[in-house]
Amino acid sequence: MVEVCEVFKSLQGEGLTVGLPAFFIRLSGCSLKCRYCDTPQAFLPGKLSKIGELVEEVRKSGFSTVIITGGEPVEQENLPELIASLSKIGSVKRIILETSGILWRELPQEKLTVVLSPKPPTMKDEFPLEGVFRFLETFKDVQLKIGVLTEEDLNFAISVFKKAGKYRAKEFVIQPID
Repeated sequence: MVEVCEVFKSLQGEGLTVGLPAFFIRLSGCSLKCRYCDTPQAFLPGKLSKIGELVEEVRKSGFSTVIITGGEPVEQENLPELIASLSKIGSVKRIILETSGILWRELPQEKLTVVLSPKPPTMKDEFPLEGVFRFLETFKDVQLKIGVLTEEDLNFAISVFKKAGKYRAKEFVIQPID
């Protein structure tokens, strides 16, 4: 079981895959509760959903890309099982996990792209980067996307990108917040 805020079909609205049609699974729960969060409804408890039912819904949708987002999906205990189950669907070619990187977890890597979005100063007063760098060390397909609202945020992004350059991240994105 996972706690789900909502599932929907839409176009990706941000990052390097903007415009990509996808099946979205928005998981509930987030301990960060950042300022300017665009999905505060995900802070609230969601509906407990069986992983098998979600997998069947994705299978029936016919979408080749599934985006798991939140809240903070890595906080969900059964996230590895959800990813593993989704990766067994033949029609699914790519699973994108959107996470702040606040927590690191071992996850199945087949078909998985991890989009890390550490929070800049305007979003969260202090954001520990240990989990972000652990993801970068461990995962093959990683993008690093940082939201920027102010010059302070831009300086934070540049600093993180410089440190991340020695890891596996292939793609870096500055995402305007406003």
